[in-house]
Amino acid sequence: PTITDPDNRSGFFEMPATLGTPGGSVVICTFTNERRSAPLTVVKSWDDSPENGDTASLNITGGPVSQDVENGVDSNDGNDLNDDPGTATVFAGEEIDVEEVFQAPADSANYDITLVCVDGDGDLIPETPLTAEPFDGTFTVPDDPSAITCTFENVRKRTDLTLRKTWILGSEGHTADLTITGEDDASPATATSTVSTTPTFTDTTNTATLTVYAGETVGLDETVTPSDLYTSDLLCTTPTNDPSGADRSWDLEISPDDTGNEPDLGILCTFTNERKTATVLLAKDWNTSPANGDAVDLTITDSENQLTAVDGRNSNDGPTGSDDTVASITALAGETISLNEAFAP
Repeated sequence: PTITDPDNRSGFFEMPATLGTPGGSVVICTFTNERRSAPLTVVKSWDDSPENGDTASLNITGGPVSQDVENGVDSNDGNDLNDDPGTATVFAGEEIDVEEVFQAPADSANYDITLVCVDGDGDLIPETPLTAEPFDGTFTVPDDPSAITCTFENVRKRTDLTLRKTWILGSEGHTADLTITGEDDASPATATSTVSTTPTFTDTTNTATLTVYAGETVGLDETVTPSDLYTSDLLCTTPTNDPSGADRSWDLEISPDDTGNEPDLGILCTFTNERKTATVLLAKDWNTSPANGDAVDLTITDSENQLTAVDGRNSNDGPTGSDDTVASITALAGETISLNEAFAP
């Protein structure tokens, strides 16, 4: 037979002279239609997400004639030892559904997820938008299909976390080493803040910054020198979860809701160190000295001269009079206090 029009399924042939006796032979012609098919492969990309062992199943739901369907699995563990793509043979015109399902304890909310399907020439095959978990997309196999590859890409949600320092009544030369520890390759991020001539200030220059990812718990720590002179507190702005910990060592769990900010508007955490203080009072006792009207001026000075002292005066004129006062100052932990009296002329 000679096919003259493959698209319209027509052709002709010439009856051979050797068919036998007239009226005694039967010629049978058969059209054979074979459904066009192509291999389908479903794979996974974790993009630049830090390795954390999250695992997703890659499933294929074929049409009524799909063959050799094998579901796959892929883990974000830095190797392909236990990873297998989903595979199947699919046929022209049938509707195919591909999906990924996160395996516990992995949380899909920590990722931005996209699906792209292409044919053997790299041309896109339109698919329906991804639905909520399980994340699946549906496409129709082209009329003349070539090898199809569908890729689920998971990009871990992220933002920047900045750790900085506020000093209250700091002493010049005292330091605080700041550290952020997380999953990012740049971890740990560190900075050192030093008190200069300004005792109370927020150091916006010497800060530690690290990219943090949804679902991870980051460590926020400081080492203050000298540590016993200061109280310490940590406050973070914008995170969904409050930091947990105490003193100078804290943990913060990053929520997917924390990662919607632009990097320059990410999470800001501040360690505040306030100098410990005590009130010092200076009074006068004349003991058993006879009252004679002598008077003294009482003064207190501190080595750092950060806070204002109140001077006192006391007269040896018998029972304490209404004009007798004590000297006082709020003293800072670690500084030297000088106590003085001077007889009035």
